[in-house]
Amino acid sequence: MVIRNSIVTLFFRIVGVGLGYASHLLLANQMSTNAYGTFMYVFAWLSILLLVSQLGTENGLVPSIVRCLDKKNPRRANSYLVTSLFVCAGAALICGALLGLGLKMFYEGSAFLWVTLAVLLPLMSVNTSFLAVFKSLNEIVISRGVSEVLEPVTFILLILGMVFFKVPLSPALAYGLKLVAGLLLTATFAYLLKKRWPFRFQRWPGLYTSGNLLSTSFPLLALSVGHVALGQADSIMIGIMRSPSDVALYAVAAKLASVVGLILYSVNIAGAATISSLYYSGNREVLSKTVQRLSLFLLASVAGISMTLLFSGHILLGLFGAEYVHAYPAFVILLGSYSLAALFGPLHLLLSMTGHQKDAALSMLAALALNVILNLFWIPSRGIEGAALASLIAAMAWNANMLWIAFSKLKINPTWFGILTSRTA
Repeated sequence: MVIRNSIVTLFFRIVGVGLGYASHLLLANQMSTNAYGTFMYVFAWLSILLLVSQLGTENGLVPSIVRCLDKKNPRRANSYLVTSLFVCAGAALICGALLGLGLKMFYEGSAFLWVTLAVLLPLMSVNTSFLAVFKSLNEIVISRGVSEVLEPVTFILLILGMVFFKVPLSPALAYGLKLVAGLLLTATFAYLLKKRWPFRFQRWPGLYTSGNLLSTSFPLLALSVGHVALGQADSIMIGIMRSPSDVALYAVAAKLASVVGLILYSVNIAGAATISSLYYSGNREVLSKTVQRLSLFLLASVAGISMTLLFSGHILLGLFGAEYVHAYPAFVILLGSYSLAALFGPLHLLLSMTGHQKDAALSMLAALALNVILNLFWIPSRGIEGAALASLIAAMAWNANMLWIAFSKLKINPTWFGILTSRTA
């Protein structure tokens, strides 16, 4: 069951990424570079604020509901469900309103965008909570299939409708279309949950579990926010210190380079349970060999994909528009940044699955701080290439730090190089 769900999740994730690229390709070709840059600048803020508004409950909700299912406690399960939806939607409403207000101060005529974001972010937060609930019910196939296909397909069809009727696309209108697609996803999730929820719904089960849920979730919040912030900090700082067109160029380069991350995503899904089981059973030798094999698989897979992207980069960037080809140098640097995991191995997965998630979080926050400092110096003088270089150096520091932790605390060599040394010994 776990292997099947992992394969299906990866399949739908690949489909979702492909549809996401298609929607951004349409937007980039229908908008000016400045307009698309504004869209991506707002998207970077949305990604971070979504995690902040979730308060870590997308991770803490799963074990909480699972315990209720095991103990057949319907009132507590319903309370966890209502707590996650109401608390996260309320926090997202505040974050969305503040984001919209901040944009209205710097983006002329964005009153519609302000209102849209104030509604869109709570909707995204509710849908994220729905995904966590379906995960706790082990309904991964249905939830992933709906989220990775229904919403992006609806968004693409709405964009094509605007193109057909020759309606000019703006960032505000694009997020309005995203809001419509999100509403359809929310309605579908609500219908599916009504069919799949094992308990009878109560009109108002109360929020008495909010303290328990949040106390479980808060420790995971910093790790989630840090991970997303590390990926979005460059776009945000470029938007602050440079022009929206620079944000557009950098965002497209980063999105294409992140294709390499799909391999690491599949390794995280397939290897998480095995690594955790081997560690807690005390079988360090098998654990070391398993991680080394995963590292070798990463190296071979990422090398092939990276070389393909490296030689086809000009063509792929040109699909978004002729001006995006100028982002190729930044794309090459970012490709190196995303490929570092192949050299160091799946270190974040290893530390997270062996009880060292705090060390991984601290390493990530240190890398984020280094990234921000380097961006402050290099973005004004070097533009998007400076931001890409800052990302590369921060990724090197983060992985090197995690590798040192794996050596010092786990006493294993998690890299593919360990296979070579063991054979020559």
